[in-house]
This record gives sequence, structure tokens and C-alpha cells, in this order.
Amino acid sequence: MKNRLSLLRACSVALAGVSFVGAAASAETVELTLNSLGEGVPRANARVGHRRNLLPPNFSLRLVAQGNDALENPSGVITNFGFLNDASIQPVEATKTEPDENTYLVLDQNPGGPQANFDYGRRFLFQGHENGNDLGYVTRINLDVADPDRRITLLTPVGPD
Repeated sequence: MKNRLSLLRACSVALAGVSFVGAAASAETVELTLNSLGEGVPRANARVGHRRNLLPPNFSLRLVAQGNDALENPSGVITNFGFLNDASIQPVEATKTEPDENTYLVLDQNPGGPQANFDYGRRFLFQGHENGNDLGYVTRINLDVADPDRRITLLTPVGPD
């Protein structure tokens, strides 16, 4: 009994953060042995890629932006679509931003942008970006624009707040 309690204490430290659903869970319902702890997860999912995208007939995927694409109007450390320009202060690499919800819009007229009198087109993909540095931002991918210098517009420049 003493060895079983020691094992349960050791396992409870290893299982910190895992919550059990149901008030009736007790130490008797969890059967762990030292042997099973060292063998990994039985019948775990294979560690391979990801599922293919399924598209309707006559549709295709096309890359419209990637992380290192430059922004038309950089601001502070926000200079690229998916990375912050902070590599010199990071120990490994620039901070990656996490894409948030995106929205595809077709507008009736040119919404304008940083470059006066430039036609930004009518089709846009708005993309929110998050990161661990409390510096979220929103970009607009100008889908009708071929010029890489005007392709991605920063809509939320760095400010005092």
C-alpha cells in the first residue's frame, strides 16, 4: 500500500494540469505502473504531416502571401507579413506572428491606402496577426495588385497605445 501511495504521489506531480471530468474519480480508477509510464502512449496517432486540403472540382490553391513578404508601409518592428523585425534582440530568430481569423471582401470601389492615387483593386483578404509580445496587427492583402511593394498593406501601424 505504501509503494502504491508513493507511486500515486509521483504520478500526481507528472499529471499536474490534467483535469478529471466527474466528481466520482478516485485514485482507485487510475491504474498506472512504472513500466507503463516509460513506454509512451499506446496506439498513439502516427507523427506525420497533415491531412490534404479537399477542394471542389475546378478549384485550386494559390499562395497569396507568406511570412517573410514585406509590407507596403512598415511600422516599428512590424515589417513583414508573418514575422516581427526583432531578430537582433531575440536569441534564435524573429518572432513569428500567429494568423488569426481572416476575412475575404470584394468592395465596389478602391479603398485607398498609403500610396495616394494608387488603385488597390477591389478584392482583399484581411488578416489579423497575434504574437506573444502584445503587439497584434491587421494586414490587408490586395489580391488585385501584382506589385510586391504594394501587395500587403499594414492597417494598424504601431502607436503609443
